[in-house]
Amino acid sequence: PEPKPEPAPLSGPFADLAAEAKAAFTPIGEEEVSAGKWRVADALSEVYKLINPNTPVGAGWVAYLGLSEVETQITGGGEYQAAPLRETLRKLGSGAAGLEREPFTELSEAIESYTTLKSFSAVRNQEAVYARQVDALAGLLSDPSSLATARGGYQAERRLRLLSGLGQSGALIEAAQQEYGSPNLYLDASADLLDQLAERPVDECSPILDCILGTRIRGTGHTVGTLGAETLASHDASVLRLSLEGTITSNTVGVNGPVTIRSEGTTDFTAEKIVSLSDDAFGASPAEASAKTSTRTKSVKKTGGGIGSRFIEKIAKKKVAEKRGQANAIAARRAERRIDSPPAAGGSTLTARVHESAINRLAAAMVGGATLTRDREDQAAELDVVMPDWAADRDPEPTPEGVDFRPYALRFRSGRPVSLEFGDGLITVTIHAARITVAEENYDGWDLILRFRPELSDDGWRLVRTQEVEVLPTRFDPAAGRPMASKDVALRNNLAKALNEPKNRLPESIDLKEIDLSERDLAIDALKVDRVEVAGGWLSIGWQAL
Repeated sequence: PEPKPEPAPLSGPFADLAAEAKAAFTPIGEEEVSAGKWRVADALSEVYKLINPNTPVGAGWVAYLGLSEVETQITGGGEYQAAPLRETLRKLGSGAAGLEREPFTELSEAIESYTTLKSFSAVRNQEAVYARQVDALAGLLSDPSSLATARGGYQAERRLRLLSGLGQSGALIEAAQQEYGSPNLYLDASADLLDQLAERPVDECSPILDCILGTRIRGTGHTVGTLGAETLASHDASVLRLSLEGTITSNTVGVNGPVTIRSEGTTDFTAEKIVSLSDDAFGASPAEASAKTSTRTKSVKKTGGGIGSRFIEKIAKKKVAEKRGQANAIAARRAERRIDSPPAAGGSTLTARVHESAINRLAAAMVGGATLTRDREDQAAELDVVMPDWAADRDPEPTPEGVDFRPYALRFRSGRPVSLEFGDGLITVTIHAARITVAEENYDGWDLILRFRPELSDDGWRLVRTQEVEVLPTRFDPAAGRPMASKDVALRNNLAKALNEPKNRLPESIDLKEIDLSERDLAIDALKVDRVEVAGGWLSIGWQAL
C-alpha cells in the first residue's frame, strides 16, 4: 500500500496555543503528584464533614463509594492502586440522589486529577507524549467537521480531560471552551401552562397563637386562596412572579388580665415572590406580602364572673374599641410575615431541545463502566449502579412469542458508554460495550449501533427501529477506509446473529409515553408528546397539556 501522506501543518489560533502549551510544559514528578494527592485528602475531609461517617447514613455512603479504600491510599500510606479509585469515580458519577452536592463533585474532580497525574508521571518521554496529545487536540479543534462526529467529539473530550487533569495547557483549554462551549439543553414553556401548573386552590386550617398589645390570643384560622404564576419580560433570564392571594377567617379567644375577649376576624392578603433562572444561576427575591385585617368583638367577659363583672366588662369593651384599629394593623403586619411564599412552578406546554452532547455526557457520568444484567425472564434488566427514579427500568420486558429467552450481561465502556447522533430525522444510538456476554459467550470491545426514526401513529409518537442492530469492533473506524481484521469478522457475525435472530428479539419500537401528573394537585392531568423533530445534532420534543 502507498504510504499515508503527512498531515498538513496546522495554522491558526489553536496551532499557536498548542505551540505555547508545548513550550511551557513542565514534567510531572513527585511534587505534582503529592499536591494532587493532598487535594484528594482535603476533598475527602469535606465529604466526611458532610456525611458524618459515624452515623448509619454516613457509613452507608462510605461503603457505597468505597471511601475507606480511598482514605487508605491517600492518608493511610497504602500503595497506589488505580482500580479502586476509578470505581469510586464511577460511583460518584452514578446519579444517586445527593451526589450533586459540592463536596462530592470536588472529590470526583480531585480523584480524576490525581489519577491522571499519577499515571502520567510514569510515562518515560513525557514531553513527546504531551506534545502528541496537544497537537492532536489542536487538530480536532481546528476542524469543526471532525468534532461533529461522535468519534471525533469523544477524542477531543478525552484529550481535554487529560490536559485538564495535568493542570497545564490552560490557555488552550480555555480557548476550546470559548469556541465550542455552548448550551446543549433548552426548555421552552408557554406562560399559560406555567400558570396552569402553578395555579391551585389553597384551603387549610391552622392554629393561631399570638400576643397583641398585652392580650394573649388563641384560636384557629381558615385560609382560602389561590396560587398563580406570571412571566415577566427579561433579556437574559427566565423570570416568574409567583403569587398567592386569599382570605383568612379567624375565631379567637384573647385573655388580658381578668378579661376574656372572643372575636372573629377577616384578613385579606396578597403575597408574591420573583424567581429567575439564567445561564449562570437560579435566583429568588425575598417574598413580599401585604394584608388588611378587620375584626368583630363577639363578647367581652370577666374571667370567673363575680362582683364587679359588669363594671370591668364595660371598661374592657371601651378599651377594645379604642385599640381595635391599632390591633388590626398589628395583626395584618404579622399576617404578612406568616403568609407562605408561593412554591416554584414547574413546566407547561413544554418544548425540550437537547443536543446529543448533553446525553452523551450524562450517560458517561451515570453508566460509564457499569454492567447491565438480565439473568431471568421474570426480572427486569438491572444496572449495578444507583439510578435516578426517572431512569430506572422497573418492569421486565416480555420475551416475544416463540423466542427463547437468553440471559445476557453488558458492561459499558468507562470513558464513553453511549454515543448519540441526532441526524436529519434519524437517531443513531451507539452502545460502546467493554464486554458482552450472551448465553455464556463473551465478546470484548464491541459497539452496538441502533437507528430509530420518530413516527406518529394512532396511539401517539414512538421511535421505530429502522434496521437490524449493527455490530462493529470499538477500535474499527469505517471512515478510515481500512478493512476489518479477519478474526473480528467471524465474531461480528456470531454476535449480530445472537442479537438479531429472530428479528423481534430486541424491541423494534419505543413508545414516547405521556408524563402522568394525575396524582398531583394540578390544573392538568398529563403532558402528551405532540411533536418530535431530529436535525443537526438536536432532538426537539414538544408536549401538549391534557
